[in-house]
Amino acid sequence: MTVTGVVEYAAWKQGGVRVDAFDGDHTVHGNRPGVVASARIDRPGTFTLTVPAGTGKIYVEAVVDEDLDGRPGPQDPRGTADRYPVTVKSDAVSGLLVRLVKHDAPGGKGGKDF
Repeated sequence: MTVTGVVEYAAWKQGGVRVDAFDGDHTVHGNRPGVVASARIDRPGTFTLTVPAGTGKIYVEAVVDEDLDGRPGPQDPRGTADRYPVTVKSDAVSGLLVRLVKHDAPGGKGGKDF
C-alpha cells in the first residue's frame, strides 16, 4: 500500500529528508513506537512510503539532516503530517502534507532549559 505526500520547508539549504511512518504517536513523551516504513529524499518535495495493507493507524513524520551529521538532532527541522494519524486499510493514501519547522536546541538561543 502506498502513502504519498509532500514535505515542505522553504528555508531548506542542505541535507536529505527522512520520512518515517510509525505505528504509534512518536510525539508523546515516553512512547517508543516502531517504524513501519521509511523513505529518503534528497530535498523537500514529494515522497512515497510503502506500508503493509491493513496496518491501521500510522503517524507520518519527517526531518531534514540540516547539520549533515547523519542522524536527527534537536535543531534539525522536523514536522508531522497534516493528518496525524492516517489510517491505512486497503486503499492507497495520498495528499499528505508535512511542513517542517526549525526549533532552537534545548537551552539554546531563545529557548529555555528543560
